[in-house]
Amino acid sequence: MNALAYFLALISAGGLIAAFAPFNLWPLAWVALAPIFIVYSKSSFRTSLAATLLMGAVFFGGLLYWITIFGYAPWVLLALFQALFFVGFCAVAYPAFRARSAWFRLLVVPSVWTAFEWLRSLGLLGFTWGNLAQSQVNYLPVIQVVSVTGPWGLAFLIAAANVALAELLLSRRTALAQAGLVAAAICAAIIWGAFALCAGRASGKPVRVAIIQGNVDQEVRPRQTWDEHRTRTIAEYVTITSETLKRRPDLVIWPETAIPDQFSRPGGPRRLLGYLASAARVYLLVGASDIVPGPSGDAMREYNGAFLFSPHGDLVGKYYKAHLVPFGEVVFGRKWLPFLARYKIRDFDYAPGPGYLPLRADFGNLGVMICFESIFPQISRQLAKRGANVLVVMTNDAWFKRTAAAEQHHAMSVLRAVENRRFLARCAATGISSVIDPWGRVLDSAGIFRKKIIYRDIVPLTRQAPYTRLGDWFAYLCVVLSFAGLIWTRQSRMGDG
Repeated sequence: MNALAYFLALISAGGLIAAFAPFNLWPLAWVALAPIFIVYSKSSFRTSLAATLLMGAVFFGGLLYWITIFGYAPWVLLALFQALFFVGFCAVAYPAFRARSAWFRLLVVPSVWTAFEWLRSLGLLGFTWGNLAQSQVNYLPVIQVVSVTGPWGLAFLIAAANVALAELLLSRRTALAQAGLVAAAICAAIIWGAFALCAGRASGKPVRVAIIQGNVDQEVRPRQTWDEHRTRTIAEYVTITSETLKRRPDLVIWPETAIPDQFSRPGGPRRLLGYLASAARVYLLVGASDIVPGPSGDAMREYNGAFLFSPHGDLVGKYYKAHLVPFGEVVFGRKWLPFLARYKIRDFDYAPGPGYLPLRADFGNLGVMICFESIFPQISRQLAKRGANVLVVMTNDAWFKRTAAAEQHHAMSVLRAVENRRFLARCAATGISSVIDPWGRVLDSAGIFRKKIIYRDIVPLTRQAPYTRLGDWFAYLCVVLSFAGLIWTRQSRMGDG
């Protein structure tokens, strides 16, 4: 049975990989977990754990193949670390597959899966890449449920469908009834989502946004000094921005770290950017690094920031990235990990910003997320709850090169828009830039490594979605059900004994 178990684990891993970009075969997510669930029903605990580790390592290794840009060791370590969450799921859910009640299994197993997806999103090492809801962004009716439950409700539905399919394949006594119940729940979610899409109209005064995907060469050219590179880059963005003026935008957005300079440096870009915003009579939101004194006023700290200028040329808001990329923007225990110098890791750490606060403009409040922050539903939810009328993602995904990572990253922005029922403007240095409406429709986009200006009218909205108001309530419910399932199975085994 061991060989068959590992074969079924590989089938599950392959099906999950194919459900995400670049393949986007989203229906496979609804069936891909059934093979590994069959393993749990037929194999020993040890074999199930080993098969799950194999499935997780292959899935994350295939999904995150682009991490090899930084080296094979980081790729392997990240895949194995993420696979441990799958192993944790197996350890908790395995007893449910041996429980007598099939209905108990149908409730508890999806709850445990969802609880572990939520756990993956927490803390400094949080990482949501590969969560099941992301695979469904190309099927708009079904993702509308995330406006109520966050991505966790959709993950629960997908996991439940896989449990029901496994029961059918194992010819369990109540399998047809379970499949009917799950099918009814999925159909209800799709029908409700279809009505939400049809009824989804944003009313209010529109704001014209111009998103600058400059596709500016970020490498210092041969025989070019850093000062020359900085001057050339800024000049290119200024030139592109001048092209937007005939369309009279209200807001112009540049991507993350568009300015290769320290924002607050004496003689730096601040004055020029203020003059540009004033001359163009637009709000200008730009990304740049910034070095300022720390809270104590002594040690200098470097931040990854976003800066908002008013049409009068005044700096009216700044946001410092609060959730940094582990081992990308901040290295924990750097002095004890000297071998990291072999890989493409910056030799200094950014400091985290003070928190998630919207930037205020006359037309509304901008909830800015910088790159990595957009993968976390909790961050966009905090911004919307604190008054953000429009969500903005500023990112520099150039280091993804021409891999599927940019498309995978973009899929998460679709979920952030639907979760909070907000228009989302996404500005990427080299793509994918887009405007996404509150129901997940991509109104316009620019592919990778293309120079393009996206013009779109959006509406700042004030009404909060249920997920914005209530947060991760569904994930908490799944955690409670998981603990209840553990207690029940333990007591059942003791009673049988």
